[in-house]
Amino acid sequence: MLYEATDCSNVYGIDSASNFLKMAAETFKHCTFINHDVTKTPLPVHADVMYARFLLSHLLDVVELVNRWVEELPNKGKLIIEELEDIETDNPVFQRYLAINIGLVASQDAVLYIGKTVVDGVYDADVLCNECISIPITNYQAATWFYPNTVTIWEQEQYVLDNINAKERKELSDELLRIKQSHDMREAGTWKLRRVVLQRV
Repeated sequence: MLYEATDCSNVYGIDSASNFLKMAAETFKHCTFINHDVTKTPLPVHADVMYARFLLSHLLDVVELVNRWVEELPNKGKLIIEELEDIETDNPVFQRYLAINIGLVASQDAVLYIGKTVVDGVYDADVLCNECISIPITNYQAATWFYPNTVTIWEQEQYVLDNINAKERKELSDELLRIKQSHDMREAGTWKLRRVVLQRV
């Protein structure tokens, strides 16, 4: 958690989804959560350190947006970004799940592996870090992270409903649940995470 890494006494979380804010507030009682669209600046609070992880893949014009976030920082303030650059796996269930999600995100004019865009961005800030980290992921971890989307988001998004029939959706969901429940700790592949740390000049 960011408050542990920085020893911050005040930590704020910003999101526009009320249900996620409620869940976060119940889990992290030491933090303050605010309902706000992060693409709209100025932001409702100002911080010395801002952290965004797995967020830009759901947004548009990400480099321009990152530069607007930098403008919200004080002098020498830092923005930490972590986004997926790629997921390598030989597991056909995971491959199919990822292919569907790539299509879903693309249908919203966004990019799942947005780390590839982040790395090439031109920022109005000092770049303190720009690295790709390879993280080995087990079958259990991947299935645990993937499964919930198949019974929530997939059943609500028109792109998935129009392009993936109910039988395939259920088969994929059931197989992910089976892997999750098996606690299979064999390596499923590698997640490539792009980490960029920007400092306002």
